[in-house]
Amino acid sequence: MASPRASLCALVVVVAIGGATAIAQVTAAVIESRLAQTALDVARAGAVAHIPLDSGSGAARGRLYDRFQLGVIAAKSAIAAGRTPSTTVAAPGQSFLPLGMVVVAFAVRCEGRVSAPLDIRMSMRLTNAAATPVRVLATGPAAAAWLPGIDLPPQSRVVSFVNASLTDTTISIDYAEPLCPGEQKTVDIPVRTVSGRNSGGRSNLQLPAELSSLPSPSTVRVQALIDPSGTPRQPTLVQGPPELEAAAVEAFKSWRFEPARTNGVPVVQTWTMTINFTATGDAPPPAVAPPPAGVLNDPTHDTTTLDVPGLDRSTSRCAVATDATYGLSAFNAIKVGGDVRGGPAREVAYLNVLRGPNGQGLRFRRTGTTMAADATILDIYEVTYAGLETPLRLFLDLYHWETPRAPVGLVCGASIPLGNPAPAPPPPAGNAASTPSVVVTEDQPGLTAATSKCPVADDDTYATSAANAIRIGPGADIPAREEQFLRALRGPDGKGLRFRRTGSMLAPDQKTIVDLFEVSYAGMAQPIKLYFDRTQTDTLKAPKGWACAEEIKK
Repeated sequence: MASPRASLCALVVVVAIGGATAIAQVTAAVIESRLAQTALDVARAGAVAHIPLDSGSGAARGRLYDRFQLGVIAAKSAIAAGRTPSTTVAAPGQSFLPLGMVVVAFAVRCEGRVSAPLDIRMSMRLTNAAATPVRVLATGPAAAAWLPGIDLPPQSRVVSFVNASLTDTTISIDYAEPLCPGEQKTVDIPVRTVSGRNSGGRSNLQLPAELSSLPSPSTVRVQALIDPSGTPRQPTLVQGPPELEAAAVEAFKSWRFEPARTNGVPVVQTWTMTINFTATGDAPPPAVAPPPAGVLNDPTHDTTTLDVPGLDRSTSRCAVATDATYGLSAFNAIKVGGDVRGGPAREVAYLNVLRGPNGQGLRFRRTGTTMAADATILDIYEVTYAGLETPLRLFLDLYHWETPRAPVGLVCGASIPLGNPAPAPPPPAGNAASTPSVVVTEDQPGLTAATSKCPVADDDTYATSAANAIRIGPGADIPAREEQFLRALRGPDGKGLRFRRTGSMLAPDQKTIVDLFEVSYAGMAQPIKLYFDRTQTDTLKAPKGWACAEEIKK
């Protein structure tokens, strides 16, 4: 759900049509009216939904009501009193929808005792800021007035927040005392929103016969509110030839969507869909050539793309971010998903469609990685284009997914060819200690350097220095080969390892990218770093004094 502050901005799209310029405007008042009408329709149709706040133990700690859900509550209350709230909005903030969202914290019961909540706080990872509480309400008449018709358990506390986002948020509830064994006075509860998706609508349609004189392809964008049932509400043309509005809106109305979900509960989402009208109804030829063959074999993914003349923000083939930090800061990275196996190809596919602000081709290359505040490893790309004085640094997250956009100052020459990736495969059977970032291997009693099943280095610096890294070599399967080697590796006396990838860096030659793994074994005073060279290939060896429990497949 967008924050109230975001809803105060008007969306203005400038579209070039022939030699003229058409301006399609979706004002904040229109967006507010759309939201209010949908809330009224849902209030008439059924029960009020809420977002559960559950602790890791599964105990219900409270509820969250977003702005739309509060609007449904307000509409139901008005209907029960014999009134129909108006959905005509002259300006933002003038509808019956509250301007914030509400968190309800429940009292905790354990071993016959009760601990009431004292305070509720909300922090947002993407903005690295805390949401602003605007009022704190005790239980009783005050809370009932804020949530009419909602039954709250005794001793609940209610707090309203403004300027809050639910994309990646943590709700913290402070209690008077910890009651149950192993619990703390403060409980942190994650709130995660997963974007919805189109579950069947065609984005390529045939030009209506009476409009066959229009160019093929003719591209339009339609915006609608997707309600919790996945139904598009009040689709509106926001870009493209006005002659195609009726056909585009009718097509959008027939589509169904998987709604966005917050902690598993369907929520509303504003959706903008690109539709291509062509003479045949087939997809138009790509405006952007695919990335060069073999680019994934280069660990830097160094690529130069061609100009797209006539391209600018108004004709971008993808949405452009409004947040100036998007993609340009580690705390607001571009989430392409795919994990270590599919992610690099998805990063390249995304970057390949990006262009400079006037359609300039880009040169992009991976320069290393960094670690976000939540320990997610992010890839860093240096991006330049003609006329740019200082290269940009883009941060890409291949461990999480959110529909990508172009960063501010860049545009897209083609639609971004990415969808929500399939879930990552589970860890291998029998490796219960593994997570996507940490792997633990078993001891191999009796294994020594003399009985190692792979060569053992005689150089103390081998693998433990960026200048003398393990030469794993190039290829799209680098992460899989690194993990395979480390799973075969054992410490002195056959000791099992605990390892995790912590990032990558440029080697001393300032050309070679090396991956870093933190590795430890029983009895080690502190972990060491092992370095893998992604550019050069050589016989893989165990570090001096270590050994391999199995042969390394080539």
